[in-house]
Amino acid sequence: TRDMFRILYMGWIGLANKETIKHFAEVISRLDIEGITIEFESYTSDYNKPFSARLSKFKSVKINPPIEHEAVPALLNDFDLLLLPLDFTRDGEKYAQYSIPTKASEYMASGTPILVYAPQQTAIVKFCTQNNCGHCVTDIDPEKIKEAIKTLINNEDCRQMLSTNAIKIAFSRFDATKVRNEFRELLLWLSTTCLLYTSDAADDLLCVDLGGRRIIKKKKYHNKTHSYLNHHTT
Repeated sequence: TRDMFRILYMGWIGLANKETIKHFAEVISRLDIEGITIEFESYTSDYNKPFSARLSKFKSVKINPPIEHEAVPALLNDFDLLLLPLDFTRDGEKYAQYSIPTKASEYMASGTPILVYAPQQTAIVKFCTQNNCGHCVTDIDPEKIKEAIKTLINNEDCRQMLSTNAIKIAFSRFDATKVRNEFRELLLWLSTTCLLYTSDAADDLLCVDLGGRRIIKKKKYHNKTHSYLNHHTT
């Protein structure tokens, strides 16, 4: 029988996520689920900042200094749930609408279930929903946080499904060797389809101004690059 459930956030605390982290910490400090102790910990380079000090005052919340990168996989496996938070503020939504946090691939590779707490329109919510690799809460609502955690404590089938899908995606979509090879192919393709001009003679051509220079682009350039970036959003 489980008597403790540990939640981890690993990474910086700043403009794009601090309000959501604070709200999550507040919810955890008041949470009581069937006698199970819920703990929320963060390992962050911002551990000694005033905001982090305020977070650590919440019950069942602990803010720790960062650890060496080599120790990260073991740390991720030591927790029951990994939090991916993004703010519901205008700045937070602007930051995350088209980008996925780089820690997402490490989270997924660990096999520990992921809780995404972020606006509906952010890239990470869309990605996790589409691939069924993270449980998403898309409203600032304490009850929805509580229900999500209860589900992830009690529903072992849900945990296993999220874990299996996340591992599969991490190694099929974010494997370093595969990404490097695809990026190399993209660079080679770009080198054969782009011409660099140093004068204004290309004014009438399809081009982008690069501070006094203009780069000529074939129409397929955008489509291929866009496809690559969508596939490897970070």
